[in-house]
Amino acid sequence: HKIGADAVELHTGTFCDSRGKQLRQREMQRLVDAAKTCAKLGLAVYAGHGLNLLNVAPVAAILEISEFNIGHSIISDALFVGMQQAVARMKTAIAQARAEAAG
Repeated sequence: HKIGADAVELHTGTFCDSRGKQLRQREMQRLVDAAKTCAKLGLAVYAGHGLNLLNVAPVAAILEISEFNIGHSIISDALFVGMQQAVARMKTAIAQARAEAAG
């Protein structure tokens, strides 16, 4: 924050690549803690790297995160279903996870 940044992007790749319940929970907690800390500092919080339809929900449920940078997964999905449907599917997955998290 001292460098004048107004936002931070959390790297979600380690979470996305983690195998095993314990490691995955640890990586999720790191993301939650980082997002909360950054939000308390007044920073916008973004997340990205390795997110796809199968793993985006837990990250999307972190309500401090305001933007998700998801490219490769959407493009890959679009090869099979078209760009419009690929984007819509990801937006729906994110919206559902956030709605559930918000209660």
